[in-house]
Amino acid sequence: MAKKKVTINNVGPISHAEIELKPGINLLRGRNETGKSTAIRAVQALTSDAAMETLTPKDGTPVGFVQCGAMTLEIGRRVKRSGFAEISSIKDPTDIDVLVDPGVKGDESRMRYRIRALLAITGQQISKQDFVDTLPAAVHDILEDKVEFTPDPLESAKRVKRAIEQYAREYEREADAKNGEILEVIRSMPECPEVMQFTEEQLKAELESWVRRKIELETETRLAAEVAAQVQAAQQQATGLSTTEQELRTLLTLKEEADTSLRDRQQRLIAAQQARDEAQAALDRAERACDNAHQESVAIEQRVKDTTKTVERLREMKNIAERGIPQPPDASEFGIIETERNRVLQLMDMVKAKKKKEEAQGRVALMRDQHTAFAQQAAVHRDAAQQVYDVLSKKLNAPGLKIKDGEFVLDEPGREGELFDRLSDGKRYQVAIRIATKALRAQFGPEDMLTIGIQQKAWEGLDESNQALIAQTAIEENVAIVAAQHSMGPLSVE
Repeated sequence: MAKKKVTINNVGPISHAEIELKPGINLLRGRNETGKSTAIRAVQALTSDAAMETLTPKDGTPVGFVQCGAMTLEIGRRVKRSGFAEISSIKDPTDIDVLVDPGVKGDESRMRYRIRALLAITGQQISKQDFVDTLPAAVHDILEDKVEFTPDPLESAKRVKRAIEQYAREYEREADAKNGEILEVIRSMPECPEVMQFTEEQLKAELESWVRRKIELETETRLAAEVAAQVQAAQQQATGLSTTEQELRTLLTLKEEADTSLRDRQQRLIAAQQARDEAQAALDRAERACDNAHQESVAIEQRVKDTTKTVERLREMKNIAERGIPQPPDASEFGIIETERNRVLQLMDMVKAKKKKEEAQGRVALMRDQHTAFAQQAAVHRDAAQQVYDVLSKKLNAPGLKIKDGEFVLDEPGREGELFDRLSDGKRYQVAIRIATKALRAQFGPEDMLTIGIQQKAWEGLDESNQALIAQTAIEENVAIVAAQHSMGPLSVE
């Protein structure tokens, strides 16, 4: 790239100076107050309004000038820029120095200054939409409802990260709680052997059949006992049958005798009635005797009926007795029934246990799905929280530099992850120059001479190796570095 000549007349302490800018280090030397810093600002003022506003005309002269190619800066009460200079620099020259060393204490404060400097260098702005566009959709509601964004990009990023991490912790707690529920269900899950070839309905039917058989046996046993008691009673009563039959025969004989006596007395009564007048007293006696005989006959007839019923009952009992005492069911059959019943009940318990286990396994499967969902959400939010600073890195678009865990680190092969703050000043300037170069090339095109100023204090604070690294970087990036260094002579350019 061809050299660019900058001419400075009557600006600050400079009466006249010419600087031929070339890629690499353009070093201004001279005593204090000879205009080294003014010359740096004059070069930057060709394209930087911030630098232009710091220039004043030389004392005693109404107007000063800075010229480069077709561009002229007229510096008087007001500074006017006209023409085209074919050189470019960043809007605020101090941003490079701030990026290298913010000059403040505290890691967070240094980060804030550096981010602001990078945004100024690259001409970018960071808004809520940048986080929405970069972070996963799962956290968009958090960005909309839970985060209050501020003009400070670092503070906004911290708030976003805290909010997302809080949700991640909540999902992790939900996942842990669900895992505890799973373990509790598994611990309470019933143990059951794998002999479940029966269904609960089949076992219920088998149990009912054994219960019915038991009831039948109990009924047969009770009936056998009742028949046995009846037989014993019949046998006892059958011994009196013959006596009762004899008594019946006697009663029948007595009845026949009573009937004969009644007929005889009735005949006598008839005879007596014929001789009523002669034997009234006999008639009365005969009537009374007839009444007594009638009553005796009725009583005997009743006894005959009662005795007949007794004989019939005793004959029935005799028939029962002759059949013999029935045998009750074998007691061992009750034992078989009880054994089978217990077996079926045990199988039913096992089927119920299996059913409970299957239900518990279903609940465990559901809870595992819920646990997985919570864990996945927690992982998504954790990943999103890790990506928060990537939003800043992506938006800053600073080659060789990114933000990790709230700090600037190198993003170069072989040195990835090194803390920017722990690099040498020369290495930090190298990174800053490359970032500024990329931003300026995108803004002004590849043909312009790119200029970056390094103030005297910063340049003199570098050792030779760091100065050499900056010079090499400037040549590689085709950038003119304008730096200043104290010497005992007048203002000069090397």
